[in-house]
Amino acid sequence: MCIGTSLPHISSILELASNSKGLLIPRMSTTDRNAISSPATGLMIYDISLNSFYYFNGASWAEIGSSASANSWQLSGNSGTGASDFIGTTDGQPLIFKVNNVLAGQVHSSNVNTDNYN
Repeated sequence: MCIGTSLPHISSILELASNSKGLLIPRMSTTDRNAISSPATGLMIYDISLNSFYYFNGASWAEIGSSASANSWQLSGNSGTGASDFIGTTDGQPLIFKVNNVLAGQVHSSNVNTDNYN
């Protein structure tokens, strides 16, 4: 099936094409999302209560781009961290800090902890 194109990609079951319109994902509250009976793995919705996209990962609802799906450090803090968790680099490159997109400091190695830039 195709919408907006006469030549859909052969690997797709559905292809949408437009230069002026987008795809509108179903929008619902958190209560409505949680009330979906037996959601399919990969089901995606936009949660209007939380203003974020969610998908069902086969076991629970996960926010797209959140720590639940990306295992990233959060600005509001993290729980469940252990001795192997850290903020830094693994490739020998400095850890760079910026304020207003201007270099504010770097951590180069265990020998040189910080550089201050004014």
